[in-house]
Amino acid sequence: MPDKSLNVISRIIALSARLRGEGEGTRRPSGGEGEVGRAAIPNGGSPHLTPTLSAPKGGKGGKRRLRIAAAAAVFMIATAAAYHAIPPPALDRGRDVSVLVLAVDGSILRGFLSADGKWRLPVEPDQVDPLYRRMLVAAEDARFAWHLGVDPLAALRAAAQLAASRRVVSGASTLTMQVARLLEP
Repeated sequence: MPDKSLNVISRIIALSARLRGEGEGTRRPSGGEGEVGRAAIPNGGSPHLTPTLSAPKGGKGGKRRLRIAAAAAVFMIATAAAYHAIPPPALDRGRDVSVLVLAVDGSILRGFLSADGKWRLPVEPDQVDPLYRRMLVAAEDARFAWHLGVDPLAALRAAAQLAASRRVVSGASTLTMQVARLLEP
């Protein structure tokens, strides 16, 4: 029975070497190192793998991960610096509303366009039907509550579609972006 278990262990070792990309003859243990057998079992214990057969540590993979982490850190710092350096849009344009002439009972008699030629009617959030707000978010920006103004999943989807079809298939604008575009055309 012990010979059968040693055969299974040697098969596992060979399979792990193949999975790591080591072909036969690329790495040879020296001086009994890495061998499993009666000589490698001290005091009649169970067979085990020596460090030479374990996964390699360090090397090019570690340097690559370090470079990726450094690039990500530089990108995040540059993004944060740009965020703080760029001034926010002027929000007072949103206060330029259309002039309404009202009757005594509150009904609208006449309306005038705002200075930029658009209808801008003042409304409070609690005056808008909650169903309309839910429908607007569902249709325009389903992950509105999840992101901070830019939807990374939608941006990746739009970029992949652009790369695949070489033309704009869909956009990635969010409700926040649409409001910013209305305030600063």
